[in-house]
Parts: sequence; structure tokens; C-alpha cells
Amino acid sequence: MQAMDLSKAALRKERKRNRIPEIDFLRGLAILLMIFDHLCVDLAMLPGILKSVASNYSIIGIEPVRAMAEFGNFCFYEGLPIGGFPLRDAAHILFVGVFVLLSGICCTFSRNNWKRTGILFAFAMIIKLAFFGLGVAIEDPSMYIYFGMLDSLFIAHLLYCIKDHFSKDKWLDLGIGLYFVFLCCMLMDSNPVGYADPSDVLPHLFRLFIGQAGAGGDYIRPLPVIALLFIGAFVGKTLYAKKKSYLPGLRYAEPFGFCGRHSALIYLLHQPLLALILLFVCLGLGYRL
Repeated sequence: MQAMDLSKAALRKERKRNRIPEIDFLRGLAILLMIFDHLCVDLAMLPGILKSVASNYSIIGIEPVRAMAEFGNFCFYEGLPIGGFPLRDAAHILFVGVFVLLSGICCTFSRNNWKRTGILFAFAMIIKLAFFGLGVAIEDPSMYIYFGMLDSLFIAHLLYCIKDHFSKDKWLDLGIGLYFVFLCCMLMDSNPVGYADPSDVLPHLFRLFIGQAGAGGDYIRPLPVIALLFIGAFVGKTLYAKKKSYLPGLRYAEPFGFCGRHSALIYLLHQPLLALILLFVCLGLGYRL
């Protein structure tokens, strides 16, 4: 039994040593920025949630959480303008794009992309059900997720798995990626139609898929995700053909490396943990369920 435990520990150590630290570092940085982004969203929504679930909200009102809500509102809705866009919007596009590109690179290292795709599907369904339950609880259909980050990643990974089953040619990866860039330019609308009522959303899911409409929480347009993932696969097969790191010193850059190695699990758990932390904070401030 002890020998088996030692062999498992040695296997984990070997897998960690074979990872590309700069990819883990960038994935970790992207996931930490995403957590901060989602925290700001939670803080901006906090007064509305408390109004729905706190039994004594009418007595104590917003004052105990006003500062937190204003901070979240500033970061999420206002921020510092960059080229006419709020800082949050610019940063969101940047770190989501980097994360998807790195996911494509990681596809070239995975021993079983079908397994990774199945895990993504399971995680996407868990997140979808959780936000559906939250939307029902607070009577807010805008919380429902139709095409979230994990949904779009799942679709992109599924297409990559199908393609990789028939051909591992990196130039085909690049061609498919550029084709979806073309589709993004031709189909996506810079001012998509917004739907609030689920009865309006369901007949127009294809419009959500191609980026001509938007609805629900955590909405991420699938087409750019597909494009970046295939381009990332091309980059991975080109730059990391020998599976060698360019910046091995980043192996010790924690906690970024740890977050990068466990990004899928962190993505799944961070919102429930943020909600739990905010729950205890609000209870400490005098709110009651």
C-alpha cells in the first residue's frame, strides 16, 4: 500500500515536472483576474439579492453594504475608460481571450482530449443548474445561463476533438481558426439584441450562438472561443512541438502556477465560495435570511 502511495506521489511529481510553467502561470493569472471580475459583479448585484432574500432588508436597507456595492458597480459598470470602453470590458476581453488561447495550446499536451471535453460538459451543466436555481430563488431570469464560458469552451473542445480524430495537421487547425475569425467578422453584431424573458430566448438560441443576440448570465459568444481555441492548438503544435518550456523559472511562481494547474476546478468552485463568503459577511453586518 505504501509503495502504491509512493508511486502515485512520484507520478504526480513527474506530471508536474513535465508541465509548461509559463502556460500554467498565464492560466493562473487569467483565472485570478476572472475571480476578481466575478467578485465585482457579485458586489454590484448584492443590494438586489439582499432585497430579495434578506428578511430584515426593509429595516436596515443598503447602508451596511453600500461601500462594497459602489466598489463593485464602479469596477463592473464604470471603471477607467480605455479607448471609450470601461476598463473592465477591455480587461475582460483580454483575459478571456488569453485563457481560451491557452486552452487551445493545452489541447496539444493532453493525453485524452475527449475526457477533458466530457469534464467540461459536466462542469457546464453543474454551473447552468446552479445559476438556474439562483435565478428561480431570487426571481431573476437574467441569471439563467444559455451560452456561458464553459458552454462555449465545451463546444470548441468538441469540435477540436472531432477534427483531431480525423487529422492532427496543425495547418488545418490554423485554417479552421481563421475561418471562424471570418465568421465572427461576418456574423457577429457589435450591438446584439438583448433578451430578458426565457420565452424570448429559447426560439433565438442560434442568434445567441452566432453573436447577434445576448441573454443570461456569464454570456460568452461561442464563435470567438472556437476561433481562439483552434489558433491556440496551432500555436501549441508549432511552439511546443518538443514539449519544452521557454521560461522554466516560472515553475516557482505561486500561486499562479497552482491556479493554472487546477483552473477547471477553480472555475467550478469559485462562485459558490464567493457566495458563501459574502453570505457570512452579510450575516455579520446584521442581515438575516
